[in-house]
Amino acid sequence: MKLFIIILTTLLVFIRAEDDLKGSSQSKEDKLIENIEEDLESQNQEAFDNMLNGLYPLTPEQILSIRDRYEDTLRAKQSTSMSPPKPTISSQFVKLSPGSTPPIVRLLEGFVSSVVFLDSTGAVWPIESYNVGDPNSFNLQWNGKDNIIVIQAKTLFKYGNLIVRLEGLDTPVVVTLIPGQKEVDYRRELRISGYGPNSNAGNNNQDATVENRVLLDFLDGVIPMQSEMLSTNSNEVDAYLYNGKLFLKTDYTLVSPAWDGKVSSSSGSNAYEIQNISNIIISKNGILQNVEVGS
Repeated sequence: MKLFIIILTTLLVFIRAEDDLKGSSQSKEDKLIENIEEDLESQNQEAFDNMLNGLYPLTPEQILSIRDRYEDTLRAKQSTSMSPPKPTISSQFVKLSPGSTPPIVRLLEGFVSSVVFLDSTGAVWPIESYNVGDPNSFNLQWNGKDNIIVIQAKTLFKYGNLIVRLEGLDTPVVVTLIPGQKEVDYRRELRISGYGPNSNAGNNNQDATVENRVLLDFLDGVIPMQSEMLSTNSNEVDAYLYNGKLFLKTDYTLVSPAWDGKVSSSSGSNAYEIQNISNIIISKNGILQNVEVGS
């Protein structure tokens, strides 16, 4: 009986040892497979990373940083040291007598300015010819028939002058060209003292006052501080009281009363100086309109 127990115990020990050996072998095999899978996954990830870096070596953040640097460099290269200019549209009476100061046109490289020649009534005064002092510094264009010269500065600060011959006028008009300005004349209307070939003179026995600077300011929208804006019953007429006189600005024609002074722009706007009254008549496309002027 004791012998049977010993044999059975020994057999159980062998069986358990064999099971433990099989379990250990199975565990090693599973671990080996797991290690192989991990190695394959690591190699795949490494190969993917290498290919990605080969195709796109820079990160999106680096690409955006390079683009920002490029734009900053381009902006610094193409920009001037000045801030953007203030555009202006203005008029000036021009005296041709000896000792008078020639008109000035303010320019800036990269901007186009137009110079418009008018007579004292605001009528077009055609150009006959022109000469510029330094053609290498200024680009000028004229169509050979009208009253407008287009000017563009080629340099930032080099200034010069321009001589213009107008039809029927013996005295040339001299214009000073000054680039590099903070205020640029987008349109500069030069009103020559006298009547040109297309003059509107004679339509009223109290025609334009040739050198009425205040009237020209009203036309340009430069309203004197001492003036008082008056109300009207028409959106077509702006009225101001200044130094006891009534100043009107309108795109239409003043029929009544007779004016003491008048100037017109090349765009068709008119400014009138008249006596201080409360009722005027304008012609709107041939139709008369009564306009009341009040305080």
